[in-house]
Amino acid sequence: MTDNKEKVRNRLLAVLLFITVFLSSCSRDDGPEFIQPVAHTVLVYMVADNNLYKYATKNIEDMSAAWSKSHKGKMIIFLDPPESDSPRLIEINSNYVDINSNAVKYYENLNSLDRNSMRNIINDVIRMFPARRYTLILWSHATGWLPEGTALSYTKNLQAVELKSFGKDGVEEMDIADLSDAVPDNVFNTIIFDACFMGGIEVLCEFVDKAAYIIASPTEILAQGFPYQKITPLLFSDTDEPALLGETFFEHYNSQEGAYKSATVGVVKTSELKNLLNVLKSFQLTENPVDMTEIQCYDRTRNGMFFDFNGYIKQLCVNENDFQQYLEQYNKTVFYSNYTKSFADVFDINSCSGLNCFIPSGNFHEDLISHYQQTGFYNTVFKR
Repeated sequence: MTDNKEKVRNRLLAVLLFITVFLSSCSRDDGPEFIQPVAHTVLVYMVADNNLYKYATKNIEDMSAAWSKSHKGKMIIFLDPPESDSPRLIEINSNYVDINSNAVKYYENLNSLDRNSMRNIINDVIRMFPARRYTLILWSHATGWLPEGTALSYTKNLQAVELKSFGKDGVEEMDIADLSDAVPDNVFNTIIFDACFMGGIEVLCEFVDKAAYIIASPTEILAQGFPYQKITPLLFSDTDEPALLGETFFEHYNSQEGAYKSATVGVVKTSELKNLLNVLKSFQLTENPVDMTEIQCYDRTRNGMFFDFNGYIKQLCVNENDFQQYLEQYNKTVFYSNYTKSFADVFDINSCSGLNCFIPSGNFHEDLISHYQQTGFYNTVFKR
């Protein structure tokens, strides 16, 4: 009996040993592979299923030309091309050939402006290309905080240049609240909006927890966008200087001639933006009528949708000391801004704080006013 028990026990031990070895083998072969984080991953989210596609491919070529083996990180493009082609992730590296050869993942039947789709794509990049620091560049058409389907009715047409004016995927657009919801909190160190009118106080309030720094333009941006041949090396430099990115964007366009000498930019520190909102809230501001003819307008619409934020606050502040207190905090918040003296040879720019804002008036439909009153900025500063 003892011999039989010993044989049974030995057989059980052999089976258990086999199972252990088998499971260990499966774990080694099939388990998730650990990927060593790099210093910096830059995700350029390009919604180019629209008339900007040729500029997208040129920007990608510029990124590739500027890439160096010395860059400590990964540059990943999510490209949504015209609908005949599939959206994809593309890696820019020293072996870059084209948007097909360097594709690392394809997506099918995707609306790149659906918040769940965008969130999944961002998560894919974070999982596939982990890093100690992340930058997000949002690239497409845009009209700031304005709700989906709100078109800008231009009174003048630009003939010399084309503009980017977030998101247009075919006929689909994206509300700013959905865009904010798609971007994870406190993952990105810097967000760059390579899109029109996104340097607005209403937009920035939606992104205050999304990144430490935000770079955006209060006006439109020429269709050529950011000069990627110049900013790509800066993105992967050892020093993290968001102001230098904004300055490089401005200087690139300020050195142009004619209508192409057109650019405005603001670089915002979001931790200070929270303080700025608290300062404004403490003033108990009311929406008194203001003289909009005395405030810099940043667009070409008949009524004006985007105005200079400092000009607006100056008129709202009844007490001069309040405005001076605001300016002290503003200078900590927008720590770099600049502007050309005119935009596309269409309107002059006499002042630019680096931030735009909407000024409600009786010229606008009540639905638009109602949408504005749902923004985080309005509810923080004006709602009682």
